[in-house]
Amino acid sequence: MRVHRSNRVEVLLELLAAILRRPLSDPMAPEHLVIQSRGLQQWLSRELGEQLGICANVTFPFPRAFLEDCMERVLGTPPEAAASWQPSALQWAVTRCLEEDLEGPIFAPIHTYLKTDPSDLRRIQLAALIADRFDQYGTYRPDHVQAWEDPGTPLAEDDWQGALWRKLVDRVGAGHLAARASAYLQKLPSTHSDVFPERVCLFGIPSLPPLYMDLLRATAEKTELHLFLLEPSPLYAGDTRSPRAIARIEALGEHTAEDLHLETGHPLAASLGWVSRSFQSVLEKHPYTSDPEPLFQESEEESLLGLLQNDLMHQTDRRAQQEESLAMD
Repeated sequence: MRVHRSNRVEVLLELLAAILRRPLSDPMAPEHLVIQSRGLQQWLSRELGEQLGICANVTFPFPRAFLEDCMERVLGTPPEAAASWQPSALQWAVTRCLEEDLEGPIFAPIHTYLKTDPSDLRRIQLAALIADRFDQYGTYRPDHVQAWEDPGTPLAEDDWQGALWRKLVDRVGAGHLAARASAYLQKLPSTHSDVFPERVCLFGIPSLPPLYMDLLRATAEKTELHLFLLEPSPLYAGDTRSPRAIARIEALGEHTAEDLHLETGHPLAASLGWVSRSFQSVLEKHPYTSDPEPLFQESEEESLLGLLQNDLMHQTDRRAQQEESLAMD
């Protein structure tokens, strides 16, 4: 897996175009550009068309759709149970479970909530909320939901979610993302690389769940995979926190900022860069290769925006430096 980082989207675009200029071994095979919005798809199509002369025979899947396609290539056609675990269908599978007689005191919170509404509206609304949470659990907490399914793992007396998850698996089968991802990772090493696209590029995706990164890193052993990241700074920001966040941590009395190696960096990155910091922490857990030459560029604009971009790039707080200088004077 090769990771390309820059603070300039035009630099990443030029590098992407250079990679796509190398023809695939099969001239009829499509390019795979994984994106996170249809607006980005339209922009990439237009910009690549200008740089390459044409942008055709390119597929633009979303990350989950791409990974589902990879799992289907390795595991075969998804079982019927997998359809019930799709976000659009999971709500109705949960609704049917809620319509059953949920026995035992573990389901008392559900009974208490539903008995005050004689209609089915509250049941359907609750099912939608539960389905959304269950879908996120399968993505962000795969170990947790698989522990729920283990009959040898006892559930807490108030763990109605785990009990409902087991009932849902009994009803529709274990076709959720966490189960398929586990089977995929086990079977992938013995799978020939010909079943995958020859080249895959992920562009403009600010963050990915840890499970997705596990699947992508494993898939990169079978195909050429490029990850293009737009980041404000080449410096690692996983340990950057705002002064207020550091103060809250130190107020607990267990650790100091020095103990945890926390830094303030630029206040804007510290306060608004949580998603980027979190993704950096996830990415650094996987081996990857980077570009030999840095792709970050300082802004040459003599404006407040240019100063801000350069301060973010170097993770410096100009205001704090000025206040420190005045205090010394």
